[in-house]
Amino acid sequence: MFVGTHACLPVILAGFWDWKRVRQELPPRFSKVDLMVIALGGILPDLLNIHLSLEARHSSATHSIWFPLILAPFALIFFLPRFQKSFPTFLLAWVGVVLHLFCDLISGGIPLWGSGTLIIGKYYVHPVYWLPLDCISILFTWFVFFRIKYLVSKGTLVSPTCSWEEKILEDWRKREKR
Repeated sequence: MFVGTHACLPVILAGFWDWKRVRQELPPRFSKVDLMVIALGGILPDLLNIHLSLEARHSSATHSIWFPLILAPFALIFFLPRFQKSFPTFLLAWVGVVLHLFCDLISGGIPLWGSGTLIIGKYYVHPVYWLPLDCISILFTWFVFFRIKYLVSKGTLVSPTCSWEEKILEDWRKREKR
């Protein structure tokens, strides 16, 4: 799959976490920097080993099942200085790596060992659908965070929005009054 889906899936999970907190009238948990770290976790296997072909992915150690297990201790050392505060960010960034591998598993397969000799998975999601999935992921991420912004503002957004966002807000306000 493409990078948009890999980056957006863990960020959407963070958005749902924040959505739940905001509904409980707590402040959002993740800052913009946290969301960037989480998105980077989602694309980390591709950043560490850029590949343009399925064969290159199949010979990549960063796309093997063992990569998240090897990565976890090193990532923990990076997050240790402020572990208590940054644990949710670390957890979702690590989940982003696992989601990346899952997406690649169902879209062509990943190597079991990193050598490319034993491949698990296959094309359950055909490459024709990768771009539409990227677009859907990006739009859904926008929707989740727009909804959080709406809930935080108690139905009135103080930041300038475009006219179609105002239309969506107006519809939500009408539904909440019923």
